[in-house]
Amino acid sequence: MESFCRIHALCLFHLAMVAQLSSYALAQGPGAGCVTAQLQNLAPVRPELVLENKIRQHLESLGTYDPNRSPYNREFVADFKALFAQVKSPEEYLRDWRAIERLSQIHYVTKGDGYTSEYDYLSGLLLDLSRVDAVKPLVEFRGQFTPAQKKEFLAILNRIEVFNPDHYGDSWRQYAQAHRMALEPEAIFNYLKGITDRGEYARGFAEQHRAEHFHQGTITAVQSLPENIRLEAKDAALKGYRDTQAMGRLHLEDFGPDQNIHPEVFKDFLYDVKKERRNWETACRVLTEPEFQKFYGSLRGQTRIRVKDLNEAVKLYWKSIGFTDNGYTFEQVYATARRIQKGPLSRSLKDEDLLLYGSFPNGKARIGRSDVDVHPSVGLMKKYYKAFKDQKNSGTFADFRDRLDRKPAPPEAEKMSAQLLQTEREVAEVLNVKSYEPAELMTMVLLSPHDQAAKRFFAKEMLGQYNPISVRVTKTKIFLEVYDAYQTRNQLRLEILP
Repeated sequence: MESFCRIHALCLFHLAMVAQLSSYALAQGPGAGCVTAQLQNLAPVRPELVLENKIRQHLESLGTYDPNRSPYNREFVADFKALFAQVKSPEEYLRDWRAIERLSQIHYVTKGDGYTSEYDYLSGLLLDLSRVDAVKPLVEFRGQFTPAQKKEFLAILNRIEVFNPDHYGDSWRQYAQAHRMALEPEAIFNYLKGITDRGEYARGFAEQHRAEHFHQGTITAVQSLPENIRLEAKDAALKGYRDTQAMGRLHLEDFGPDQNIHPEVFKDFLYDVKKERRNWETACRVLTEPEFQKFYGSLRGQTRIRVKDLNEAVKLYWKSIGFTDNGYTFEQVYATARRIQKGPLSRSLKDEDLLLYGSFPNGKARIGRSDVDVHPSVGLMKKYYKAFKDQKNSGTFADFRDRLDRKPAPPEAEKMSAQLLQTEREVAEVLNVKSYEPAELMTMVLLSPHDQAAKRFFAKEMLGQYNPISVRVTKTKIFLEVYDAYQTRNQLRLEILP
């Protein structure tokens, strides 16, 4: 009996040491001796320590060359999801994050066939964590956090950032802002200050890859903000969008004759501005989720809607999210779709369709300065690509005789180009646009049928994130499509009636 009590006391002491100092003792296996064996029988194994040890063992294995090993590092997304799903208290949540802090400091080596590479594990850790909503349990239990627990958690986030001052430290800062704003709502403004052209928010979220700047936890945190802070942040995000929108309309001549700016440098500048603008659009969209859900709910259950009624619903929605100065109505969007449907392109439609997407159907365009984005369905795109590919026209459909370098255009390309240019003129007439360059008012991105990455850009999960409204034109009907990116992940489709 005395011997058993001594073993039991040693087991309890060993458990306390494991909880505070190491994740290794629980993974020593059956040969570790009586104390470890008794510990495993007497106490439940802490899940965060098990996962930490699992990751450590995997990273250690990478230091030995294995020709049969996958070239990609292993993912632990499912493990982290299961870990945070088990959280039942602030202390359990903090235990998980203590383990994450230890993991964030790991440097490991990968050995290949004749080479050795060194890595910081924070990159892989961010890749996994950004695909897990670790903010949800924080929001659920934040009312139970003591001041000391709150202080410790925020300190963990800060130490991880300080320990990694390079690129991944910046990415970590944006990732962690969602967790900070769950405890300190004003952190949303630091998150907004961190928005740049880096990290394509919508694409990362849609593809669930490199989503550390904008992830499900970001959405959870924003949806938990007090209403007054949400509205203030909404205004700040709208200003960020407006500023980058204005920068995107600059021309080289706007900088004055004395500025020695290379055209290619200026082109890169505009591309970075466009990426930042899209990030601001994504922030605006998530900060206006209540307004969107009100609009989305007003359409749910319908299969058809009169354009007059739809115009009023869209008008209220645009106003609620801050787009009141666009100078056009949704009735004009519908009129544009009708003109396209009745114009020369109708001969090419048959079983195909065209999609009006982007800023125009979402109330963000500036008529005469913004373009009308049109995307053909797969079959029609293949026809265009076959006709236009090799014609050195940079993906546009403007007059070939002006664009080609002494190379005659195929007859089919000439025919399609004429149809598109005539359609563009009719769109200009509907919108009362008097001056524009061919193929700049109505734009179409020419995609290779084999370009899967480009195709994903036009998936509703991507386009519908920050521009949820689109209009689909078939040969005989016009449809409204509205995508709910952050709750149901469903798309409503209603036929628009005159």
